Amino acid sequence: MDVGAKKYCILTSIFVTAISKNATSFRLSPRPDPRARLIRTPTPIMMADREQERGGDGQTKAPWTGSSSELIDQLTSSLPSAEAVKSNVLSGNAGERGEVFVAAQFGTLFLIATGAVPFLDELFEPIGILMMLVGLAVVYKSAADLQDNLSPWPVPSDKGTLVKTGLYRFVRHPMYLGLLLGMSGLSIFTHSFERLLLTGFLFCVLDAKSTYEEMALTTAFEGEFEDYKLESIKIVS
Repeated sequence: MDVGAKKYCILTSIFVTAISKNATSFRLSPRPDPRARLIRTPTPIMMADREQERGGDGQTKAPWTGSSSELIDQLTSSLPSAEAVKSNVLSGNAGERGEVFVAAQFGTLFLIATGAVPFLDELFEPIGILMMLVGLAVVYKSAADLQDNLSPWPVPSDKGTLVKTGLYRFVRHPMYLGLLLGMSGLSIFTHSFERLLLTGFLFCVLDAKSTYEEMALTTAFEGEFEDYKLESIKIVS
């Protein structure tokens, strides 16, 4: 090998070695993440969080290190004292402090918590049967009082008269009242909440029908019906 070729080999080896060293240092020193500066820089949200962690004097709050009894004492310190409650309970005259309402309140809360009403199931059937019988009797007596004026339509017939005797002396629509009593009794007798809801809807229907009927009666009988309204109730009020 001549001198020129040796010099060329030496220069080539030096160049390759320098490149390999630079590549190694490049791999070991990665490019810095530009997000790192954002993370280190406090943001307004971070400043607010730090402010919440500080007390009124600007010092950082220390985590709770006390015992459980101390924690309970701290939680109950804002509640009224037992002596004050006892004094309030004993104040006033017995029988004049509304004991009935308090007994009803706590009694109802107890029944709700237990989910059962003593002897209520045994009373459902007789109460339901009684309401159905009373409702049937009211419907029968109402039809007998109306006689030839009985009609399913809320508008009176041309030959109709204003009935104010019998049950109609006290209630302007006793037949509707009888229907509601009977359906309520059936709902109770069968332990059916759905029937009870439908009975409530029936009341709304009959109330609207009776209102329309009374408008027609006012037109047909003018002042006589207005005086009758002052002496009787509509259905239940």
